[in-house]
Amino acid sequence: MAFKHRCLLLAALLACAHLLRFDAAQTPIVTDVRYYVYFAERVADGAVPHRDYFDNKTQLATMVGAGLVAAGRSLGIDTLLAMRAGYLALTGIAALLLFAIHRRLYAGSCVAGLVGMLCYLGFSLLGFLPAIGPLPKLAMGVTASLAALLALRGWWTVAGALGAVAFLDWQIGVLAGLAVFVAALCEGERPVAKAVRAAAGGLAVLAASGVYFAVNGALGVTWKQVVLTSLARGESALAGKTFTGRLLQIHETLLVACPGHAWLAVVGVAGMLVFPLLALRSWRSDLRRLVVALGLFHYGIVAFSLTDYQAYGDLFALLASLAFFAGVALNEALRLLRGAVAEPRTSRAVAVAAVVLAIVVLRIGRPRLDIVLPEKIARGAETLDEQRSVARAIVRDSGDLRTVFVNCPEQLYLTGRANPVPFGFWNRATASYFRRDAEERPFETVRRLIAAADPDAIVCATPRLENDLVRSGAWERREIAAERGAYGVALLLRRERGAAADSAAPPAR
Repeated sequence: MAFKHRCLLLAALLACAHLLRFDAAQTPIVTDVRYYVYFAERVADGAVPHRDYFDNKTQLATMVGAGLVAAGRSLGIDTLLAMRAGYLALTGIAALLLFAIHRRLYAGSCVAGLVGMLCYLGFSLLGFLPAIGPLPKLAMGVTASLAALLALRGWWTVAGALGAVAFLDWQIGVLAGLAVFVAALCEGERPVAKAVRAAAGGLAVLAASGVYFAVNGALGVTWKQVVLTSLARGESALAGKTFTGRLLQIHETLLVACPGHAWLAVVGVAGMLVFPLLALRSWRSDLRRLVVALGLFHYGIVAFSLTDYQAYGDLFALLASLAFFAGVALNEALRLLRGAVAEPRTSRAVAVAAVVLAIVVLRIGRPRLDIVLPEKIARGAETLDEQRSVARAIVRDSGDLRTVFVNCPEQLYLTGRANPVPFGFWNRATASYFRRDAEERPFETVRRLIAAADPDAIVCATPRLENDLVRSGAWERREIAAERGAYGVALLLRRERGAAADSAAPPAR
């Protein structure tokens, strides 16, 4: 086996040893990932995104999740476990792509490739969220890396197509396509022709996506949800926070999501400063394609994070880019250190020591799993069993009553229900899309949509809405708590119709 193949095998083994430590069996369904767990199963059952439910994000995470659900069903595997295993495998691919990228950036050095990959694995959040289920931004990172590597080979059409695929995972993934296009324009020979090929590949993917939605009668609603609603939400987010406020929020979420490894983000910032030196060294070679495509994409992600930042999903994308830059910083330092050593044997010893030190310091194979999410996100859930016990109680107490779920998509998935209202989550984007006019307040909008569904029961995780409905006198509240732990939801039963439940209700998952 060639040396470079042995290095690739070592990288794969390190990534597997690390990612297998994340608990895909008992991690609760929390954060925004819970939306895509529910959406994925709906699409696997035949639903069309945007037409059959509201979602202001692009659809790739849902589609990939639906494919994993279908695979799990065909193999007789729990569908949630199938989604989680699939996304952890995708995380491993993302790490290995960084290995390949850094190896190419540093003259085929396997040590540089390992250092770059280990920086990615060092951020625990990059394994923690995929262990919950499908999430946007992971496939974006994978396809952006692949697009850059294919641009290096001169495969402009395929690289452009992958750039468009990145957009289908998150709107800001459009940066991957633009980066490939600009890299083509920087070519010394026939730059316009190469840029046209890249654009043609991207447009072909977007056209195929448009045909799918048009055939399913969802093209117009997809445009409104994915583009117009997201723009409106972004404008309100920009208006509500200052630049300093966003920096403080990034700092706060970083401390929560990266226990013990927040320093690695600082190394990433240092890598942003030294990356131009790498770009200058590479400019007269074909590596120019790689540094342009990667630089524009990762700098773009960081810039976007500084202008529009919400929480841990946005931190996921930011950390992936900072991991790339951290690999650049460490590899530049290692290059200088090895260059100062004249003896080849000593230089190799320094390289091996650097990899071993990175494995130890970045806790490869023993990641920090003590990520304690804020109460408003975790809502007391510590294990999946807690959430499943609540699902069993919902099925028992609501039976076959027409039941609306508000802000608890994890229970939609676990109970096997489809929501009678056209949304799986309620936030500013949902309220903006469904409101009748600018004067209608968010809680007025959600109450109107609930009334239109005419439910007999409501499962709710929004205390203000619960209180408003109970005060109206039409609803009776029951608290449903986990058999163990603090997780729970409210079940509201319509008084005049009674709360009789059908004993033949389908079992919870």
